[in-house]
Amino acid sequence: MAEYYAERDCDSRAGNKHHLTKNYLIHLKQSVMEMCHRENLHQVDLLTPAERKVTEKEYWAKRRGQENMDKRNKQMLADGVTPRNTTFQTQKDYLRSLIDAAAGTAKSQEEFKRILLEKSNIRLKVSRGRFSYLHPERSKYITGRALGTHYEEDYLLKLFEENAAPKKAEKKQDVPERYDTETDSSITQDSILEYKEPLAILFVKSDLRLVIDLQDCVKAQPNAALCQ
Repeated sequence: MAEYYAERDCDSRAGNKHHLTKNYLIHLKQSVMEMCHRENLHQVDLLTPAERKVTEKEYWAKRRGQENMDKRNKQMLADGVTPRNTTFQTQKDYLRSLIDAAAGTAKSQEEFKRILLEKSNIRLKVSRGRFSYLHPERSKYITGRALGTHYEEDYLLKLFEENAAPKKAEKKQDVPERYDTETDSSITQDSILEYKEPLAILFVKSDLRLVIDLQDCVKAQPNAALCQ
């Protein structure tokens, strides 16, 4: 009997060719994650799409670009010139940073498209519910799927709705003018000092020795310094 991830019995037998289906690929990824976890090895989540998707090709391109930039900057510093850029960005990194900035303020898809074009010269194309972006130095669009889930239509449309929704005003907590220590057991010396009326501390019923002394001492009551 074939396994749940295989179409035929021979697909799961050693030495036989197998047909790589979607379910089979998921099974292989899950098996790799379980083996790494069992051996206490670091392993990324292979089944959950990444918010910022970085392929192996992009990783090495960024690493080589950073090394080359560091060499150039080192020579510029030796010549007495301050480098303008110290961090290398791939074209995808460039798109991600500017898309994040535009999406953080845009309240609609049209506004998002306009901000990208006017401020960054990045063109947005929507085709069959998919967002694609054109880098200023490219002639071919880069899909949002290639950048990560935070650059696709579903996530961005929800973000635009949140930006357009009116923000609720924070309610200011009213500070009571007096506390009754007999009914409110949470009163402390610090909370007493936050009274709106400084002289009210002299007439509070409390077990604090300082308050009792001030209440009994008539000379101390007119002194404002003791009430602050």
